[in-house]
Amino acid sequence: FGLPILIGPEYSNFIEAIRFVEKKFAFPVHSASEAQQIFSGLTGDPLRLSQLTASIRSFLQQQSGASEKVLQYIESHKWLE
Repeated sequence: FGLPILIGPEYSNFIEAIRFVEKKFAFPVHSASEAQQIFSGLTGDPLRLSQLTASIRSFLQQQSGASEKVLQYIESHKWLE
């Protein structure tokens, strides 16, 4: 949906989560009060949320097709034969 997400603090094994945190599309939280503070900050500023949503959607659109590219690469090297 292109919305920012809140995630737990243990995300270092997930490259997608790392990239989202780096781009400020995801926000790691350590407590319910921290989650509430971040959520309130996002929902309390409709313009910021709208801009962030547009940025996330654009990023996701740019990333689409990655699975197809990987499959084509595997097939071109005949790794499945």
